[in-house]
Amino acid sequence: MANCGYVTLPNGRQIHFRAEGSGPPLLVLHPSPQHSGAMGAALNAFSPLCTCIAMDTPGYGWSDAIALETPTVSDYAVVLNDVMTALGFDRYFVYGAATGAQFAAELGKLYPDRARFVMLDSNGHISDEMATRLIDSGYFADVTPRRDGGHLLTYWDMCRQLFFSFPWNSDDPAERLGLDLAPADMTHAIFLRYLLAGKDYAKAYKAALHSEKRAHLDGLNVPSIMTRWEGSPVKNIADDLINMGLPECITVHYAGAGLDARYGVQADALKQQIATQALPSTNAGSLVKPDPSTDLRRTYLCTDFGQLHAYRLGGGSQTPLVLLHAAGQSGGQMLGQAAELAKDRPVWVIDLPHHGGSFDLPEGGTISLDTLATYIQLGLKSAGIDHADFTGRGLGGAIAGKISGNTATAAVPPAHHEDLPDLAPQDDGTHLIRAWSTCRDMAIFHPFWDHRVAAQRDTPLDLSPAILHAKTADMLRVGARWREFMQLELAEAGLSGIA
Repeated sequence: MANCGYVTLPNGRQIHFRAEGSGPPLLVLHPSPQHSGAMGAALNAFSPLCTCIAMDTPGYGWSDAIALETPTVSDYAVVLNDVMTALGFDRYFVYGAATGAQFAAELGKLYPDRARFVMLDSNGHISDEMATRLIDSGYFADVTPRRDGGHLLTYWDMCRQLFFSFPWNSDDPAERLGLDLAPADMTHAIFLRYLLAGKDYAKAYKAALHSEKRAHLDGLNVPSIMTRWEGSPVKNIADDLINMGLPECITVHYAGAGLDARYGVQADALKQQIATQALPSTNAGSLVKPDPSTDLRRTYLCTDFGQLHAYRLGGGSQTPLVLLHAAGQSGGQMLGQAAELAKDRPVWVIDLPHHGGSFDLPEGGTISLDTLATYIQLGLKSAGIDHADFTGRGLGGAIAGKISGNTATAAVPPAHHEDLPDLAPQDDGTHLIRAWSTCRDMAIFHPFWDHRVAAQRDTPLDLSPAILHAKTADMLRVGARWREFMQLELAEAGLSGIA
């Protein structure tokens, strides 16, 4: 299991990573607009050989963005190298897939004494004409939140079609990939990564697109490999690149269609470099360190079952206050309240399990108030917090009460639990609009399943697409288990969480 953490750079920006394995450091770079969570297969292949540091590209996943309107691959490479410096590595290997391959090549060019071996995967040559065609055809679709939630289906179309054609929006039978469409659960996982990238998802994507050409490899002189594998959706542009001739430092490795074949040839090449280059060895567990800063910082709390994503605000010696959110939300929705409270004391805001950036609960396991309270207490203990005050909304309030010894509830009759929508991923993406409509109804009606005039809220409504989008994204993160969490909230906290 990967250990997740953040590196806080001198400019205050935080870069998120997940680390796994032991041995010499290997920087692992993902395709855009996804994040390091997409690199599970690569980590499984390389972690027996190296300490894999799978980094969220700035502006993707949980990493802060670069403060530039149009960043270049060099801008990204500089930040990625800075993070490796902050982690204590003066030399490292680097692997990049698709967009990540362009950053990997740039690291090899800018820092040849540090990026000692470059592994390029799912890369190729895209001519200026093809790049223009992609952009003009709507390859970078507009996903600005809309009042009707239709932008969610645009996201879904992009993710689903990744397995159908390249480019994803092509209708040309000649550009089909000959692959089965991914199951809805897999498409949903990719969709969630796209959501985290947000409306600026194309920034790194475009930077890499304009570098996806033979000329970008000029100046690369460190030992490198390029993998040409039969299962690649960009096999055609990979062949174009190979046919144009590669720098002498790059060796092409050919692999069959399966992932085992793809990562197998890469692991063999990696073993050779490990034997040749004496890079320092470390392990993933040593990389996740507490951040001593008392400013707003995202961090992780550890339990025996996984990591809880948390925000820490304020400081001082007073008893910490812990805020816990409602079912289907995240700690991010409580940061405004937390900032006010943190003026006088340290405040922690924690994403519940299966919410926000926290670990997923095992499939089939029962969700209970006792279990969730235990996870929260274990996480705080890992940060050296044995005593704290607790408060929260909805399910979070019930957990706070459980930990504090206040178990009073105002339960909703079980009959109403059947009115909760099912958000399990569907091939056609209808679960997305169901979630959007539920968030709208929560803003308009109380309770949200009661659509009578008498249930309409009297307070002014905020139905701005940006706010509804953020709430819907949190809800969809919980996904198929949202009903279970809501049922527990209604049973333990009544309607307080959706008030």
